[in-house]
Amino acid sequence: MTVRDILKGEAPTDFRAIERALAAQDDRCAEAEAVLSALILRRRTEGDAGLYGALTSADCARRIAFLAEHLRAVGARRAAAAVRALRARLPDAARSSPGAVLEALDELPDILPLCRSLDEDMAGIAAAIEDYLRQCPDDVLNAQVTRSGPLSRLRRLFD
Repeated sequence: MTVRDILKGEAPTDFRAIERALAAQDDRCAEAEAVLSALILRRRTEGDAGLYGALTSADCARRIAFLAEHLRAVGARRAAAAVRALRARLPDAARSSPGAVLEALDELPDILPLCRSLDEDMAGIAAAIEDYLRQCPDDVLNAQVTRSGPLSRLRRLFD
């Protein structure tokens, strides 16, 4: 199964499978990197965690330096603006290091209310990702979706 197959399938789109497929690629193109960043942020901002929860996760904090650009590239402009606004509040050192991001979050008491106020801007990410994916080059759309877990490893023995 490929990313293209998932997009042609029934709703809701399995974004987690697409994220796994793109993350498994060794040499990702710029489009794949942008989609992967947006997918990670989308997954991390779901539920009660919101934008603050996303920033406390290593995979989002690692991408903080270019996350806003990636969101803008996939068409999630409100989310990109929210990440830029949040990033502007972080000290310079925190803008490039995941550890420094976490330290800065502890040191800035007004970050949590700011994140909560920006959470609603994360709402359009899924639709933007799906629209962007439909226009991506074949190397993104042909990424193979791999299954994880003990049964998938067993299946691979017999393939």
